[in-house]
Amino acid sequence: MQGDSILYWKRFYFKRNPSQRVFQVFSWLGVLIYLLRLCNSDYLKRLFLLPASYVSEGERESLAKQFVREEVVPRFYAEIIEKLRDHLRQGFRVVIISASPIFYLKYLKDHLPESIIIGTDFIFPSKGFFRLPVIDSKWGNMKGATKVRFIKENLPDHNEGKGCHAYSDSHHDIPLLNYAQWPVAVQPNAKLARLAQESGWSILWPLQAKSNWRRNLRKAWLLLSDLGTWPVMPNNLK
Repeated sequence: MQGDSILYWKRFYFKRNPSQRVFQVFSWLGVLIYLLRLCNSDYLKRLFLLPASYVSEGERESLAKQFVREEVVPRFYAEIIEKLRDHLRQGFRVVIISASPIFYLKYLKDHLPESIIIGTDFIFPSKGFFRLPVIDSKWGNMKGATKVRFIKENLPDHNEGKGCHAYSDSHHDIPLLNYAQWPVAVQPNAKLARLAQESGWSILWPLQAKSNWRRNLRKAWLLLSDLGTWPVMPNNLK
C-alpha cells in the first residue's frame, strides 16, 4: 500500500477518540527529537502508538480490525494483489512481513487468508500515567536485516532466497531485496529507485511516480491531519 500505515492509524484513532488528541503533543515532540537524532525510529513508533494504551484491549482490537478493513485494504495496489494471487496459484508460500504493528496487521488475515502475516509486536501497558508501549519479542522492530534473519530462522525451505520473489517500496528493505532471487521495487522512494536501476531490478509503478519532496509533504500532511484540521487529502497529494 502507499504510505506508512502507522500514520493512517493515528489519524483513524484520533477521529474515533477526539478527546485523546492531547497526546499529539508527544508525537510532535517525538518528531522533533527524532530529527535532532536524539531518538531512533523505534522510540518514535512507540510514541505514535502511545494513545492506544489508554483504551481497553477489546476496544483496541475492535478498532484495529475496523482500521484494516476501512483504511488499509482500500489502499492496496491492485497490481500487487494480483501478483500475490498469481504466486499462490503457482504454489508459492506468501509471507507479508512488515515493521507495522502486528496488533492491527494480523487482521490482514481476514482479507488475505492464504498469507503468513508477520509484524512488530507491541505490549500496551494498562496502568500508569505514561503508558508508553514496549516493543516485544527478541525480534524487536521487524525492519531491515531483521526480516531476513526471521525468514532464515522461522521459515522452512527458505533456500537462501533462491527461487524467491520479494517486493518493497522502501530502502530499509534492501537486505530483503538482496536476499531474494527476484527483487521488485514497488513505487520506490528515491534511494530505492536509484539502487534498483543500478542493480537491474524490476520496478513497478502502480501509481504515477512522485518526487521525493512530494512524498515528504504527504507524510507531513498525514501528521497534521491527526489534529482533525484536514479530514480530506488534497488532490495534489493523493
